[in-house]
Amino acid sequence: MSFKSIKLAITLIIGLISVPNVWAATCGNFILNADPHSSGSITCAGTNSGNIHYKSGTNVVESPSGTTLFSNVIDLSGEVTGLYDRAPNVGGFGTFNIMASVWNTWDSVYLALKQGNQKKGGGYALFLLTKTVDSGTWHTAPGNGTRLSHYLAFGGMPASFHEEVPIPAAIWLFGSAFVGLLGIARKNKIQ
Repeated sequence: MSFKSIKLAITLIIGLISVPNVWAATCGNFILNADPHSSGSITCAGTNSGNIHYKSGTNVVESPSGTTLFSNVIDLSGEVTGLYDRAPNVGGFGTFNIMASVWNTWDSVYLALKQGNQKKGGGYALFLLTKTVDSGTWHTAPGNGTRLSHYLAFGGMPASFHEEVPIPAAIWLFGSAFVGLLGIARKNKIQ
């Protein structure tokens, strides 16, 4: 087996292990971008027409049809600042800031943005932000109406809760991939 084959196999394994952060996501009619200095990621957790809302007093987040999407949530809307419409007549855009204290308690936060005009295709977008997305920008798709009607932020995964992959499973997974790559390299060398 050549040094080049071993180097290629190691490079592929390292590439599989390291997953880059995603600093922007499109969800329904919204696009959410994290500032480049962020070490967390943004993904689309769901979108729908209608109005997503926090049912105060019950700690429940409901869909437009009244279905419970999340229960036992902690409302963090007061910890997210700067969300207001800067250009409601041209599609809507603005900024957001998440207070640093949020990331002491949470590893992830949900941010729901509701577009204002239901009749022009408006709806909500539910984003999942992971530690540490401090700030960024949002905007709505051009031509889909509209402005930001309101937003909702609530805790995702508490910082004290971690599911770790057992080491034996990780060894089997990456070990078998490495052996497979070595076998392919050996087969190519023989031919």
